[in-house]
Amino acid sequence: MLITIFSILDFISERTKEGLKARAVKGIKLGKPKGVIQSSMYNPDKEKILHLYQLGVPIQKIISTHLGYGKYLSLKEFLKKCGSLENIK
Repeated sequence: MLITIFSILDFISERTKEGLKARAVKGIKLGKPKGVIQSSMYNPDKEKILHLYQLGVPIQKIISTHLGYGKYLSLKEFLKKCGSLENIK
């Protein structure tokens, strides 16, 4: 059974490597192009987030109560990029 699992993983690895080589031969680059700025998942709610944060609502409370999505560190980084966080501990 254990040998079967490893052989399946080995097969998947080989297929992936073959696929990557085939794309490289065709000249297709993988991944995000350099210099592309991706929009944040928080952009649609930017005004709401900034307003709540300026009112003194904690980041975790904004996520759990008002947004329903996201993580503490990602929202903290978003606020930092927006210039709303001055003194981060």
